[in-house]
Amino acid sequence: MSTQIRTWTEHCSAEGEPLRWELAINGRPVPGGYIEKTADGFEIHYPHLASKTLATLDEAKCCLELAPPISTAGLKVERIADEDSDLVSSTEAGEMLGISRFRVNAMVASGVLPGRRDKGKILVDRAAVERKAAQGSSEGPQGKFANLFLFYAPAGERVQYVAELEANDTDAIERARTFAQEVMEDDSDDTVEVRDYLRMRNFLRNHGHELEFARTAFADLAQERVRRISLRIPEVVA
Repeated sequence: MSTQIRTWTEHCSAEGEPLRWELAINGRPVPGGYIEKTADGFEIHYPHLASKTLATLDEAKCCLELAPPISTAGLKVERIADEDSDLVSSTEAGEMLGISRFRVNAMVASGVLPGRRDKGKILVDRAAVERKAAQGSSEGPQGKFANLFLFYAPAGERVQYVAELEANDTDAIERARTFAQEVMEDDSDDTVEVRDYLRMRNFLRNHGHELEFARTAFADLAQERVRRISLRIPEVVA
């Protein structure tokens, strides 16, 4: 269901042996997204996912090709910071303002704070953040624009589930990412993604008429998946 096209660049040792495969999404390198050959197998690296080693290169590539999209990829920068600006990450800016990095990204996308994009990451003008903090207000874009959405599509069914995640609820977002990883690692053909508001809105605009959507709370979505897994396990008849 993802519109992201993932490709690989192979890097070899001086002897010509392939040792590293770097991931790109729609032609743009993913910082921290790569596979490395080790003595134990093929070790995967990807933003927001724990590193692990798989037995074959095909297994490692499949794992990263099914990984959740990078949520910041769809965010824009409304006001470009000056080239000589002192820039900080959205995480650092969030700590200075007492808000989440998702709220900071939304403020950059809507022009409240000037910033720049560097290798897929949002960087923010430090001076503008300090001025905002000095005002004693962390007001910025609220509601859907700053939120994330968990998109779950059970294999072979028309019903697609969408759970909205509050941008400031870091625990819920982390549980959603864990949920996404669990779906990718089971034996079904179910698909799952964590999407930002812009990607979710654009997908619904282009494809909503083709599918039947069900909006639900994250806890309900997790219970629904458990129920579906139980239906796939054949009953043992004594």
